[in-house]
Amino acid sequence: MDIMRATPTVICTGNQRTACSGMSMARIETAPAGGMKMAICFILNKTNVCACALWAVWQKACGMRREKAKIIGKPLADLRKIEYTCHNAERTWHMTYEELREEVRSANLVLAGLGEELADVRPSFYEALAELLEKKDYFIVSLSENRARLEAAGLLPEQITAPLAEGEAQESWERYLHWLSYTLNQKLCILELGVGFTHPEIIRFPFEKTCYFNQKSRYIRIHEKFPQLSAEIAERGVSIQEDPAVFLTGTE
Repeated sequence: MDIMRATPTVICTGNQRTACSGMSMARIETAPAGGMKMAICFILNKTNVCACALWAVWQKACGMRREKAKIIGKPLADLRKIEYTCHNAERTWHMTYEELREEVRSANLVLAGLGEELADVRPSFYEALAELLEKKDYFIVSLSENRARLEAAGLLPEQITAPLAEGEAQESWERYLHWLSYTLNQKLCILELGVGFTHPEIIRFPFEKTCYFNQKSRYIRIHEKFPQLSAEIAERGVSIQEDPAVFLTGTE
């Protein structure tokens, strides 16, 4: 098949089952006219492709808007071909810091996910996060080895887990799962900061699953490149395309 043609074609190159979400993730590649080749991830289930496709990357690579993306191949045993129009994937919202504070204040519980892109942020970010979560029942899942910085800002060590950090005790993850089991049917604010697709099986996918099953939850995703929310939770979520460290501290 000649994929170097005017109409961008998406070809499935791999498929893996995610343990926590029960969905499948297919890695696909685009090869639009001009030869620039970029990889994109879609989440696949038996009926649809979610809007959390990396629409910004797709748009940049293909130079097109609101076009159908054809998925060719066999990503699942009973799924041969899907067509999806990315009609909402590029939507982002404007939210002020004060509005974010109000979302957190009004929630009974706060689940915060910190992405790998926040590994080298200034201490002021952790101080702002500690202030935001003050007097709240929260749990933090971090993809970086920043436990010491979180604790130095006043965040409670027993309410933090960093599963990728060297020497991190298994007990911290078990405490997180225990805490998470009590969030169902609670007014939960899910705050995802700077989480990309390096380890989506730890925060990005399971957090979306938690929001999907908890109809009282609100999802706030802040990411400079990939803020898009999946279609299933978009009505209860806010997508902010901004550097989360800048958003929380107000400084670059």
